Formats: sequence, C-alpha cells, structure tokens
Amino acid sequence: MSLYLYQLEDFALSDSGVHLLRNQFNFRTIGYAEIEMATIERSTEIRNAPLTLLFGILLICFSFYQCRWIVELFTNPQEHTIYIESIVLPIIPAFLGVYCTYIALKKGPVLKLEEGKKKHKLRLRSLAKNNLSFEFERYLNKQLGTKLQVDISLS
Repeated sequence: MSLYLYQLEDFALSDSGVHLLRNQFNFRTIGYAEIEMATIERSTEIRNAPLTLLFGILLICFSFYQCRWIVELFTNPQEHTIYIESIVLPIIPAFLGVYCTYIALKKGPVLKLEEGKKKHKLRLRSLAKNNLSFEFERYLNKQLGTKLQVDISLS
C-alpha cells in the first residue's frame, strides 16, 4: 500500500506534506505549514525555459548556416567532392533545436510552491489525464486553505 494519497512523477502528497520525488524516492518533504503560497496555473513545465529556448534558436540558426554552406558547395563549379557528412550535419541540430524550442514554449498545468526563498514548480499534466483534478484541488484546499490560489481549472 502506498503511503501517498496522490503520487505524480515529480511529487506526492500525504497528510504530512508535499514530498519531492526523484526516481519515485522521496528526497525532501515540505510540510503544509512551511508553504507560504501555492498556485495552480498554466505555465511552462520546465525550469529553465528561456535558456532552453535560446539553445533551441541557436541550434536552428546553426543548421540554417550549415545549409547555406552546403548550397554554396553545390553551386561552386570548382568543388568536385561533397561528403555525405556535410549534407547530414545540419539535420540533427535542426531536429534538436525544434524540439528544444517546442518544450520551452509548451505550457501545461503546474503547481507553484513558495517556501521562504525557495520556489518549486511541479507538473500536473498526468493528474489532468487521470481525471483526478477535482479531488486534488479539494484536498489541497483543505490542507492549505487561503494559501492556495487556483488560476485555472485542471478539469
């Protein structure tokens, strides 16, 4: 039997507080009394979204630069050998750049917890998929009271 009432990939809830999880193991527990503010809202699901977006844009720019160089190789009449590696080189950074841009711009339901100077952003996507959102909101409202602010409905 699980000792958690609600368990997701990043965290779990029990009567003692919010348990932050890594590989399904509790590495830190935040008591409900320690939480100053909790907000359920629609936001980016990753922690460093601007950095990931910048990395994705840089990879896409690198791919375009490499494609321009390959086109110059094909149009140069004095170039007689073009290696397949130079043609394939822009493909992997382009796909990786598009993926990084996508995950940086993708928004979903998150639970933001403020505990002193620390802020935690916890994903709630699997909770919405399993149709447990109403019970989850009601349980958090019972535990946190006025500290909980719901900006979106999960259902």
